[in-house]
Amino acid sequence: MTIKIIKSDNINDKLIYDIVKLVKIERKKTHFNKRLHNYEYYKWKLKDNPFGAYVAIYYSNEVLMGFCTFTAKSFSINNNNLLYELGDVYVSSQVRGRGYFFRMLREFHKQFPEIKVYGTPNDRALPSELKVGYKELNMNIKYSFMPLGIPLFHFLYNKIFFAKFLFQLDFLTRKIFMIFSLFNKNYKCEVLTSINNIDSKLFSSSLFKKNSKYLNWRYASSPENYKYLTTLSGKHLVIYKNITYKKIPFIFIVDHNLDTSLEKKELLKQLVNKEKIFGIFEMTASDKNSFLPKSFSFKLKKIKFITYGQIIQKKSRLEDFSFCVGDTDNI
Repeated sequence: MTIKIIKSDNINDKLIYDIVKLVKIERKKTHFNKRLHNYEYYKWKLKDNPFGAYVAIYYSNEVLMGFCTFTAKSFSINNNNLLYELGDVYVSSQVRGRGYFFRMLREFHKQFPEIKVYGTPNDRALPSELKVGYKELNMNIKYSFMPLGIPLFHFLYNKIFFAKFLFQLDFLTRKIFMIFSLFNKNYKCEVLTSINNIDSKLFSSSLFKKNSKYLNWRYASSPENYKYLTTLSGKHLVIYKNITYKKIPFIFIVDHNLDTSLEKKELLKQLVNKEKIFGIFEMTASDKNSFLPKSFSFKLKKIKFITYGQIIQKKSRLEDFSFCVGDTDNI
């Protein structure tokens, strides 16, 4: 068995198509996708990434049987200008359980011992990552969900004929949510389906410095269909995407630059007014960075966080992490 590490400069169309083919086979039973898994997505993520990327691959008889990606992010933390995210990991079900993922990880860190990596693993991947040398940080990262309609109708919609009429009426329940922000100042907002430039000053914190080159690659040039809720002043921005689950419309919050609870309330109210949805999801590590109000949402699932190398030194600063959409590009 030969493991190869391919740098972004050497990633060709054949490898990208092989990656897409393997992902399609392994995800064929999945009903819920938060993001794309097509050629345009992987070309943008791996080959067009201005900060670089690597792919660890394993072929058998000219068929791709497994790969894992390492994509660079322009985060400046503890004097390190780049961090790499351990992102997509797929191993063919034909050879799963034979240690190929472990060997791909080990080979990557053997060739590039100086590279610092972070990720959010699932339970299946975690043992191999810990065995290679990753450390798990005790971070309270969770998916949050804010229901705007009557949840029972969501499940009845595809099962009971008359429920589809209740499904339409369910939009009225969003008005209940609007009461708690009734007396707040109204921010004038608009929804954009594309954006030309994102000011890095609006998205950088004391812990992470995001430059404009990164932000524009991550959002403006992404093949994902993001939307941008922005105030007319241009100082407030919420990045999100529409998704459906069993034909029911939801929103995933991708990123935002809001600091105060008043700003979050106002733009949340605007978002609910402008989109016909039944709920909003986000992924966050603290109430400080959460877009959703704590009293109107609940936690669904805890997410693990791992690092390879000395990335985070002060536990007190872990609350500065913010994750959205299940894609940790948005720290």
